[in-house]
This record gives sequence, C-alpha cells and structure tokens, in this order.
Amino acid sequence: MNGTDSCFHRVERCAGIRSARLPAGLGPEQASKTIVFKLLGVMVALYVVHALSVGEVYAKRGVSGATSKRGEEPFRYWSTIVVYAILSIALMLVF
Repeated sequence: MNGTDSCFHRVERCAGIRSARLPAGLGPEQASKTIVFKLLGVMVALYVVHALSVGEVYAKRGVSGATSKRGEEPFRYWSTIVVYAILSIALMLVF
C-alpha cells in the first residue's frame, strides 16, 4: 500500500466492493451527500402530497410557523405548496 491510498480504497479492496456502485465521478463523501439530498427531496415531495390530500400546510410565518388551510387562505396555501414542490425538485435534481 502506498501513501496515496485512502481509507475508502483500502476497505474497497478488502471487501471486494467495486467503485461502480458510486455515482460516476463522485467520492464516498459526495455520494453520501447526494443520497441525503435526494432522500430529503423525496420526503418534501411526500409532505406536498400529504398537504394536498389533507388541505392544510405548515410553513414558517413571522417568528414561528403557522398552518394555512386551503379554504381559509387559498393564496398562502397554494404558494406554499408551489414553493415546497420546487424545493423538492431542486433537492432531487440539482444537489
């Protein structure tokens, strides 16, 4: 083993793990961050689906947060849904 081997490469050789399992061009740190952002994006998307089915969404308002209901505050409700949907797509595709 030379001094340029990282800990990951040593484990990779011992365990017989292939680098092809990682997304192309990413090291293990970047790959784990990518997976975390994709999972977070999926969770936000699931919250959007839940908020659409229930008819109310929670968002930050002022110092704390508040729930907006579809029937009572339609503009605030739909704008929050749109922002969360865009955030979900960005988390899954950009990061």
